[in-house]
Amino acid sequence: MKITLEIPDHIFRRAKSAAAERGIPLREFVTEAVKDKLAAGGEKPWVKYMGKLKHLHRETVRINRLIEEDRCLMSAAVCGASLGEDPLR
Repeated sequence: MKITLEIPDHIFRRAKSAAAERGIPLREFVTEAVKDKLAAGGEKPWVKYMGKLKHLHRETVRINRLIEEDRCLMSAAVCGASLGEDPLR
């Protein structure tokens, strides 16, 4: 089927160049791109990995706490010295 599309110039140039590099007509390149997009089902590729690192949450909290404690030790004026405490104790 023949259609007319409005594509931004910079995208058109990139698509035409990519098609030429692959040695295929622009028509075929666009058809493949549309097929790939439809096959993805509109889902973001990273969605399938959501929740996979949940087991690291507790470790992340522990590491962030250690970082904050070190920051406090290094910045006595902000964390301890302003309260009259010795930040290195």
